[in-house]
Amino acid sequence: MTAMTDDTIPVTARTIHDEMIAFGIMTALLVINLAFGVTSRAAPSLNLFAVGLPVTLVFGLVVVWLGLPSMQTGFLDLLNSAFQYLRALGGVS
Repeated sequence: MTAMTDDTIPVTARTIHDEMIAFGIMTALLVINLAFGVTSRAAPSLNLFAVGLPVTLVFGLVVVWLGLPSMQTGFLDLLNSAFQYLRALGGVS
């Protein structure tokens, strides 16, 4: 059985990639919320909570859906390294 070290699973590059994906999604949602803030100041009589929450949810899901192809390879790499780590812990080749 081989000993697992911190060098076995390179987390830094994967973490930076995940943070960049999250940063893009958060930026898109921030732009949507800023647009609703401007609309709220321009037309205060509109109930933007009733409109803004569903629009933000749908837009967030669309952004995640569009980002899924870029997340797939990272997720598969993460799964492969996790199973490799579990095999090494269990002593299975």
